[in-house]
Amino acid sequence: MCKSSQYQRSIAGVDLMRRIVGLSDGLTVPFALTAGLSGLGSSRLVVTGGLAELCAGAISMGLGGYCM
Repeated sequence: MCKSSQYQRSIAGVDLMRRIVGLSDGLTVPFALTAGLSGLGSSRLVVTGGLAELCAGAISMGLGGYCM
């Protein structure tokens, strides 16, 4: 059975939307976290917090994509 081009465009649009939202979330949250932590004055804390958030975000996005 052949899928219609309308259906394929609809799926492609949803996929693109998910990628854009994921990219936006993936860039905004680490930046906001490190900007907030930079007020504490400890560069080691900023780097550690940023890396921890990147790992947690990757796990969260991975599980979210897997469960959908």
